[in-house]
Amino acid sequence: MKKYSEFYLGDTYLKGVFDFSEILYMDYCRVSRKVRFNLINNESFFVKRTFSDLDFLTVTFPNFYKLERGLIINTDLIKILDYKEERIIFKDKSILYISKIKIKELESIHNFEKNRVFF
Repeated sequence: MKKYSEFYLGDTYLKGVFDFSEILYMDYCRVSRKVRFNLINNESFFVKRTFSDLDFLTVTFPNFYKLERGLIINTDLIKILDYKEERIIFKDKSILYISKIKIKELESIHNFEKNRVFF
C-alpha cells in the first residue's frame, strides 16, 4: 500500500497541494455546506464536499481523530489542552474552543505522554 504525505484540494476557484502535516483541523459548515481545512499559520481552505468524504483520514492516518460529528483534529499538532479556558492550543498558537468533555475524550483516546518525560 502506498503512503501519501500530500493531498490535492480542488474547488471551483481554488486549487492547491498541501502536506497532511499542515492540517490543524477540518470542520463542516452546515450553512455553506462546505468543508473548511484549517491549516497552520491561520490559513484556511474551503471545499464543497460532504464531511463523510473525509472519514478515510481517520482510518488511514492515526494522527487524525474525529472528535465530533463535523470536526476532525490532527493530534500531532496539539500543544496544549486547556481545561480552564476550554480550548485546544496548537503548535502554531492557533486556538480551537471546545467543551471540557471533548478535551477529556481527546486526552483519554490519545496518549500525549508517549516518548516524553512526564512531570
